[in-house]
Amino acid sequence: MTAPPEGKLAIHLATIQADFPSTPPPIKAICTLARSQSWRSAFNSLRALAAETHPLSPLARAPPRSRSEISFSMKIDSHHHFWRYNTDDFGWISDAMARIRRDYLPVDLAPELVARAIDGCIAVQARMTTEETRWLLELADKSPFIKGVVGWVPLSEKSVSAELDRFAAHPRLKGIRHVVQGQPAGFLDNPAFNAGIREVTARKLVYDILIFANQLEEATRFVDRHPNQVFVLDHIAKPVVQGSPDVIWMKQIRDLARRENVACKFSGVVTEIPGFASWTPEQIHPYFDIVLKAFGPQRLMFGSDWPPCLVNSEYARWHQTVEGFTTRLSDSDRARILGDTAAEWYRL
Repeated sequence: MTAPPEGKLAIHLATIQADFPSTPPPIKAICTLARSQSWRSAFNSLRALAAETHPLSPLARAPPRSRSEISFSMKIDSHHHFWRYNTDDFGWISDAMARIRRDYLPVDLAPELVARAIDGCIAVQARMTTEETRWLLELADKSPFIKGVVGWVPLSEKSVSAELDRFAAHPRLKGIRHVVQGQPAGFLDNPAFNAGIREVTARKLVYDILIFANQLEEATRFVDRHPNQVFVLDHIAKPVVQGSPDVIWMKQIRDLARRENVACKFSGVVTEIPGFASWTPEQIHPYFDIVLKAFGPQRLMFGSDWPPCLVNSEYARWHQTVEGFTTRLSDSDRARILGDTAAEWYRL
């Protein structure tokens, strides 16, 4: 189905905030056009206005939208983050990643979504605090293009049930994630953590699996304990992206993909290139082909991993790269990867 003009309009209005210091008079007429005729006409009008006043903005640089580009499906970015930067919470942002040592908020993401004609996104936790979960839901209340939130709760604590009930009352909470990457071996075998996952299952929420490639075998055991839980694997399990794909990663991710309650995000790939070295689509394509064959379009979804991706790729380049990988697929399979899979699995 086509996303309603009001949904796309919300992104346009957020973009206007970023691109224009004050709202120019023609904006009201353009907004009326979006409601009464088509978002495509409104987009092209906004683009022309941005080109005149702010020619370097993402909206001004975006190509005009033709009728053939209007899909009957939603385009979704299944994975991105927001934060207010500080050194205590984001010490993992090294000197090599200095570009992202700043705040990243909805007003920063909105122009990127508009430029790529993306209808909405899923905000994912970056800090393991309930305060951040509350904040992300507040952002979703104010920004209609945030279609869902994957938050954090203390899964191993006795308070998990009450915390889940508190946040699950919000319709935009779609899932829970814990930063398991880098945890000691056996973390996912912990009985208390698994009890917390059963509470997630009871509330019909997704659990996002964030691991390194060397934790895939443990993650598969973990998934097998929870056959009724919906899982989404983040960042194709973060293999080192250098040369040909690692044979152990290939074997283990295929094994995990045999579990039909697991989907996969094609995201966070270029940041796994050692030293954030320059890259070409040809280097990345084999990784896409492996997870496409393993999970199929019904269980594979695009994610930007913005803003971390910015240390090695602009938003538009990454989306264009993944979109390019799908061109040989059928229209329905492309729609799945670029939005429909995320919309279904996260119940957007």
